[in-house]
Amino acid sequence: MARKSRSCTFGCSSRCFRAWIKLAPEITPRIGAPRTSLAPATKEEKKDKPRIHKKRTTIRVGLPYCQRTPSTSMMSIRHCPAELLELIVDSVGCQGTLRSLRLIDSMFCTLATSRAFRSAYVTNQPDSASGLKSLMECDDLAQHVQAIVFRWTDVPDAVRANGVLQRAMQVDLVSVFAQLHRFPALSAVEFNFDPRLFTYRRNTAGQIENEDEPAEHLLLQFVVIQSLVQNTDLPHIRTLTLRNLIPFPFAWYEEAGFARLLENVERLSVSAHGMNNLHAPGQNTEQLWEWLWQEIVPIRLLVPPQRQLTSLSITSDQPVERVDLSGLFYPALQHLALGGVTFSFARRIEDFVVRHRRTLMSLTLDSCPMHIAGGLGPPDRTWAEVCDRFNEELQALIELEVTLRTKWGLDNMERSSQMRLTYEMSSTGFGYDRGWDCEEFEAADRPALDRLVAAVQSRKRRSGARPSANAVPRQETRTFVVPIL
Repeated sequence: MARKSRSCTFGCSSRCFRAWIKLAPEITPRIGAPRTSLAPATKEEKKDKPRIHKKRTTIRVGLPYCQRTPSTSMMSIRHCPAELLELIVDSVGCQGTLRSLRLIDSMFCTLATSRAFRSAYVTNQPDSASGLKSLMECDDLAQHVQAIVFRWTDVPDAVRANGVLQRAMQVDLVSVFAQLHRFPALSAVEFNFDPRLFTYRRNTAGQIENEDEPAEHLLLQFVVIQSLVQNTDLPHIRTLTLRNLIPFPFAWYEEAGFARLLENVERLSVSAHGMNNLHAPGQNTEQLWEWLWQEIVPIRLLVPPQRQLTSLSITSDQPVERVDLSGLFYPALQHLALGGVTFSFARRIEDFVVRHRRTLMSLTLDSCPMHIAGGLGPPDRTWAEVCDRFNEELQALIELEVTLRTKWGLDNMERSSQMRLTYEMSSTGFGYDRGWDCEEFEAADRPALDRLVAAVQSRKRRSGARPSANAVPRQETRTFVVPIL
């Protein structure tokens, strides 16, 4: 049986579509040009253009390929088949450009709208918050939103000091996150908060003022997530990102709505920034930091989504020793990223990784040291032993990334390009350099790591697997100020 040819908008055979594709190099540059470039040539331009005498032909624009005659004239964009316009829209990745394409004509508006509003970005600036609220109130556009991304940004002093604008911004954000059901296609929510627990200002003499005053971003983190967990008709959120959680006993951790939010999550990313929260004058920040990692993360965040979680990322900007994952098991876990999580002789983290050996395909160890509990004494557990165990147990692993940050902070400025596993004497990091060497053990650690990497790469080549789109990305601190509309 002959294969059925592809039909275009006009209903004719696929050769019509191929003919239009041949015209794409000539038509496409005109798509992104200003409107003035589509205007007829001026008299001066006609004078400068050399005259070429060709036989005049007639074309009936809009007819199928089989009914057309050759033409030397440029085709109009509005007469392009929908298939060609769709190819053009699919090749555009910038949302701003997609929104500009919507202004060309009704066809481009139809094709580009769903892609232009697939992700909604918002900051703590008043105009950005009001823009997101306007988007929510427009049902024709809100139905296309699949992801909402919030990122804290420093606002001008005049705006921050304006109480009216600040309250309006908070009201708009609360209004949106309390009505997420108005985005029927929403499946991903990402929060990128400011990491500071308290704000400190220095006077002209260099002394700290208002050291007991909670920062405005602490309040914003509270009200935004509080409004999120108050949703009674919450859409199916499959991807949840909570970056720079502040170690503070928020009430919503204890609410049933927070557990319901996490129950359906398939991809979860959590990070906390200790550099800006520890050793605050007059505050019990060390106790809050330990409470975050001993109770909130393992119990409140990681227990509810156990049934269906496929991707998990846990990141701290400094070594975290007491993270008890011994009671957790995710039967569908494929991607795991650990940042700043400390391995030790107790093997809690090591056992957690091996427990998922049947499904785990991707593993990232970002600045995860082996903790030496005895101070200057030798470690009770070496990386060579851990790597040999991973090599033997993790038979489904096809992606492995081991990196090291030589300075504190959730940034990539001091990330070493060399794969390296280290030992750490301090669980707080203050007074010690990250990546303290144990030279007598590294002689055995490096070959074990090389064997593990070689085995993973060989397994990946045999499987023919490509890097997964679901792999957990690294934590970044990029400048992020994108207008919503």
